[in-house]
Amino acid sequence: MAADARNVFRPASADVAQLLDGVATCVFWLDADGAIRQDANRYSLNAALNKARDRGVDTARNWNTGLNYDRFLTTRLFINANAIFTNDRFRDLELRSAIGAGVGYQVFDT
Repeated sequence: MAADARNVFRPASADVAQLLDGVATCVFWLDADGAIRQDANRYSLNAALNKARDRGVDTARNWNTGLNYDRFLTTRLFINANAIFTNDRFRDLELRSAIGAGVGYQVFDT
């Protein structure tokens, strides 16, 4: 990697809950995201998974992920390409895909 490469990996978060208050409910949720910046290129990825069960019956089962690529033309102006993929069993979505492109201006660099 170049000397000015910056990697930002936010901690993944997860939550598991089980309530035994007369109703057996189990919820599992996980998400993560991260970004890598090298020279004029920035790559980022995010993902989330959600599962829930109530009285032995699935009540939620879905996931989504997003990919993003930014190419900086100047220190602040960039062009962008992105893709989003979604699956949701209960909305009858086997795979929903969306692809986009655009132009952006970075006001703050954190």
